[in-house]
Amino acid sequence: MQIGIESDLATLPLAASFFAGSLLHSSGWATINWFVLPAVALVLVALVWRAARTPTRKAHFA
Repeated sequence: MQIGIESDLATLPLAASFFAGSLLHSSGWATINWFVLPAVALVLVALVWRAARTPTRKAHFA
């Protein structure tokens, strides 16, 4: 079980790296940016949503 997890942790980033390299070579930076943009937008929306829901606390000075 553990060996499968360890091999996945090594293999998946390696495959992603090779895929990104071939995508960069064939399509250029603009395509990579368009692939990454939805993930960045999703994280940004989640951060803004969390910031809007979190109440602010006032600092107490002694």
